[in-house]
Amino acid sequence: MNDPFVIAPRTNPRQFLDGMKIDVLKAVAEGCVEVMEHRAGRHRRPRRRIAAWATWRPEIYRLLAAVLLLTAWPAEAGNPLLPGVKGDDDRITVDSREYPWSTIGRLNKRTGGHCTGTLIGPKLVLSAAHCLWNPRTRRYLPPVSLHFVAGWSRGEYLAHSEAAEIIVPPDYRKGPSASPRRDRDWALVRLKEDVGKVTGYLGIEVLDREALERHLKAGTAFVQAGYSKDKRHVLTVHAACPMVGFAKGKDLLKHRCDAVPGDSGSPIFLFDGTGFRIAAIHVATTRSRRSTLGIAVPTATFAHKTGPRAPQTGAAPPVATVATLLKHLGFETIQAFEAAEGLPATGKATPRLLGLMIQTLRPPGP
Repeated sequence: MNDPFVIAPRTNPRQFLDGMKIDVLKAVAEGCVEVMEHRAGRHRRPRRRIAAWATWRPEIYRLLAAVLLLTAWPAEAGNPLLPGVKGDDDRITVDSREYPWSTIGRLNKRTGGHCTGTLIGPKLVLSAAHCLWNPRTRRYLPPVSLHFVAGWSRGEYLAHSEAAEIIVPPDYRKGPSASPRRDRDWALVRLKEDVGKVTGYLGIEVLDREALERHLKAGTAFVQAGYSKDKRHVLTVHAACPMVGFAKGKDLLKHRCDAVPGDSGSPIFLFDGTGFRIAAIHVATTRSRRSTLGIAVPTATFAHKTGPRAPQTGAAPPVATVATLLKHLGFETIQAFEAAEGLPATGKATPRLLGLMIQTLRPPGP
């Protein structure tokens, strides 16, 4: 369906509605009601007419609710039709063949759907525990049901492997009917193949409250990257997204990265001057009328299982990503950026250069 009238509300509903008058919206809603009434009126027998109206009436209510929601919801609360986008959509599409993006992939489930996972070793993937839970059987998915595809982009990929083992904290769920603990929502998936030797992998930065405070004072830029539900066949990145702080009394990190369904298990990582290291994984979104916040599990929660791992570069250098950021920052060449930042002139698009460029995008403190 290529009708722009249909596509526009899906891709950017607020912009679409801003260009319309309320009278127009009212007319559209009234027109839909008239159509439904006309369809119901085709049935000559009263009982069938009432049944038909009862069938279509919820659709009208949903339409009217969507219209009211989109016109009344404050912009700072994000897009109500795409939970997880906080205000403007700051996600950009990147070349998943380039490091560090090559370390991130789709964790596909045989039962359907996917989450995002990240390589932190040649055979080790970090993701979220709730991604491995089967609500129908009330059990974790067996390894045979999981398939990790690194560097996925519109049908192409760098490497893939079936899962050999899953590791989930025993206190995430204390029983099949028990409520999950959000602060234990992490999981490790051990692969059959050495995918990380092809793609490289990220390191682990042990992030606790004190470490976060140090990073915020230093102006460290955090990055979130994942396979969002609305862009499931490409990798999107929110560079330099703000960290809000730890939740009161809980080992959970609040953030304002544009992470939506499908991004569960996606990494929130940083550049420490030498390499890219994961600081947390996104697991949920909390919404109110005033704001939308992302919830992440910090690495300090599971560092006893992973240890402070060092990153390993791999795949292709970030040539396309560096070119995108150069344009965004207003530089024509790498040498111009290096000169402005007082860096040695190399003219090469390296992971380190990418990290330094992202650092210049760092947002103001929360």
